[in-house]
Amino acid sequence: MGHFRKTYDVSIRLMKRRGLRLAAVMALFVLLAVSLVGAAVPEYELKAAFVYNFAKFVEWPPQALSPASDTLILGVLVQDPESPAFEALQGKKVQGRTLVVKRCRLSELKEVHLLFISAGVSRYLGPALEEIRGLPILTITDEVEGSGPHGIINLVTTGGKVRFQVDAVQARRLGFRISSQLLRLALSVTE
Repeated sequence: MGHFRKTYDVSIRLMKRRGLRLAAVMALFVLLAVSLVGAAVPEYELKAAFVYNFAKFVEWPPQALSPASDTLILGVLVQDPESPAFEALQGKKVQGRTLVVKRCRLSELKEVHLLFISAGVSRYLGPALEEIRGLPILTITDEVEGSGPHGIINLVTTGGKVRFQVDAVQARRLGFRISSQLLRLALSVTE
């Protein structure tokens, strides 16, 4: 009976933690999704915060992250006029790793773990996605409309708020596991 009680207690604690974590995640994204019209935070700083939080709720495939490395590299294209907004993420911790923000040329994209491609450099979207095709790199695109190429996560602004779409098919194909908590907050999920 003592073993059952310990197992029950552990199960209850885990459920409480998960519930608290879900509540924290939801609160965080509600705060991030504030109206851009009256927001004190510039749009790309808000989007950088989204990217940082996405990294917290995605599990990379085992072969993507070297156990010997303690960094997670976020690539932003050199040509991106919004890249300074991402510099504030430099040195932050994500899943026990230090986030390194790297301004990249197309030829350097294979060296990153996350890649953000803003609407400001949309002409590089196709070549960038082609360069990393099939590699376990979490791609986050900005304002891609229609059925054209886009990242695993696509940021969209709707009703003056930043939201996101998730391509779960593409994520699974590359070996990523996206938290169900994050998927619940998505505007849409492609299954």
